[in-house]
Amino acid sequence: MHYFFKYILTFLLLSYVEGRGVNGGFSCAACTIVSGIADQLAQIHNETLLAASLRLCKMLPSGVENYCIDAVKILEPILVNPKLSEVFTPDAFCYSINICYLDPGRDYCHLFPKPQRNFRNNIQDIKNLVVASYVGSGLNHNGFHRHLKQIAFDLCHIPGIRELCEMFDRSWARIQPAVDADGDLFSIVRAARGSFWRGQDCHDWDKNSYPGRQPLKSDAMFDSNCNGIWGIDDKTGKPWEDLLCKDFESRGVIYIGDSVGAHFHFPEPWINPLLISEETLHNYTQPLLDELDWPHLGFATGFMNTTEPLLIKGVTDSLYLKLRARNRCNHRDYQNLSRNGASSFDGMTYVKSLSRESITGQTCSCLIWHVWQ
Repeated sequence: MHYFFKYILTFLLLSYVEGRGVNGGFSCAACTIVSGIADQLAQIHNETLLAASLRLCKMLPSGVENYCIDAVKILEPILVNPKLSEVFTPDAFCYSINICYLDPGRDYCHLFPKPQRNFRNNIQDIKNLVVASYVGSGLNHNGFHRHLKQIAFDLCHIPGIRELCEMFDRSWARIQPAVDADGDLFSIVRAARGSFWRGQDCHDWDKNSYPGRQPLKSDAMFDSNCNGIWGIDDKTGKPWEDLLCKDFESRGVIYIGDSVGAHFHFPEPWINPLLISEETLHNYTQPLLDELDWPHLGFATGFMNTTEPLLIKGVTDSLYLKLRARNRCNHRDYQNLSRNGASSFDGMTYVKSLSRESITGQTCSCLIWHVWQ
């Protein structure tokens, strides 16, 4: 189990650099991960690879579950072949059914350790079994290839996953919220570089209203800096923003860094067959959209305790919370511009996605942390 965990983390970091990846990209990775978990489930429950694959499919959310079951049914002739276990490795299996493939100028990718014998030969052995299994089930050569093409899908074409891929592309490319109605770089949506990464926008239809800005006309009429303080004190006739915040040096937090600041964490229950269940897989979208980062729980800009104790544990104690505890006017004033695998050179690009200047030309005070390993 430890080697699987190590290899999957390595792959994820590399896939972030490569975009959607090579040699089949996300679809290849998904096939390999699912095949690997199914193989281990089969050993744990002493059942066939077919039964274990269906067991895993039924743990997935409904939209993905149906595609998973359809793919398993298409693969049934090979999954019930008793000789498969003699040569099976998840990587070679996914290459043999053409979900993974070899791009020009590339070497074979693998999440699991390569078999002791030649990896290319291992793939060919499984391909031979695949052909024999389908021909034995009554399909001719052409029918066999048409059958396999049905599962040579792009993962990002699956309903429910397609939207995730589109949002991921937007947020990944710009380090900016995927959903931002007014273009002020703050969002009312949590995931995909939204309010888990930057303070939640309180008026996502007004680009002049966002966390951390200088208050507009002392926020006498509305909350322009989203700290929850606005209006006028009836006794003094002065804006609450002036009374509570003007002379108390409000400071936000801006953190620019790598996976440490982003609070990268891969949930063990997702890859440990002893822990995987419908309950641990019910909310896979948010961690994926956030690149397996949990900045809302991290030491830099974390602001809440975990609501997914099966996936990630711990109590949040962050720089942002300490500043907010000292001065309530700092509410929502945080920006986390970290990314897994980032370098100090990347920081120069990330700075461009900062949102700090107010429309008056003044800049709010903040603490900027620029940390790299």
